[in-house]
Amino acid sequence: DAYYAPLTLEQQTSVPPRDVDGARRARAQLDMMLQEQQITENDLHNILQKATWDASADAKAARASIGSMPSHIEQRVNRACAVIADAVKDASK
Repeated sequence: DAYYAPLTLEQQTSVPPRDVDGARRARAQLDMMLQEQQITENDLHNILQKATWDASADAKAARASIGSMPSHIEQRVNRACAVIADAVKDASK
């Protein structure tokens, strides 16, 4: 939805039908999961945002207590934060 909606009609026609169908199936699955869990998209946004903040706080605490995180932990934390931040950013468009 967020990707497709702002496109011009000409741009929309260039999107392969399988991509549009896949996006519609993903959206339907998300809607079903939200309904099953009785949460809204805004609730999910807040949950993911809190997870990002918590991971960031944990990383900062680890860095403060040991001087730096082991690189493999830092990479995992950075990747998790980036994934969540991208999802939140995309959802807010």
